[in-house]
Amino acid sequence: MTERTRHAAGRPRARGRKENPWDAAKHTLLRRFDAETGTEVVLEPGVNFFVLMLEKLGATTRFSCEGHPDGFYVLFESSPELVRSITRAGFFTVEVGDGEADYTMRVSEHLFARYVGPWDENARQELLRLAAVRWVERFGPLAD
Repeated sequence: MTERTRHAAGRPRARGRKENPWDAAKHTLLRRFDAETGTEVVLEPGVNFFVLMLEKLGATTRFSCEGHPDGFYVLFESSPELVRSITRAGFFTVEVGDGEADYTMRVSEHLFARYVGPWDENARQELLRLAAVRWVERFGPLAD
């Protein structure tokens, strides 16, 4: 990752420039059914892009958190092939859950701290912006 790329991902967009896909997805009010409570819940805006992208790629999302207090993650059901694609795109680790196709995607905070700098709220947002750009390059845009 170049110095220019790192700084560009966190900058407000200039007039006429396209908004980062992670920031754009945060404007959407996403609701999902919570099987545990039997109610519809509003997702935290910081997970929107990745929940929508996982669903576009055929995964079923189950639970998510945008990163506070313990860290960004998305619990989902998917094929092993999609999991391999996610890990190859970088930025995230994927843990195997208890079920046949249960996975948890988490930010690779330790790698970020090692190669980029201290892990804090600004760093988390920057990483998610960069990851969203990588996912669009790898998997295509949310809206085709």
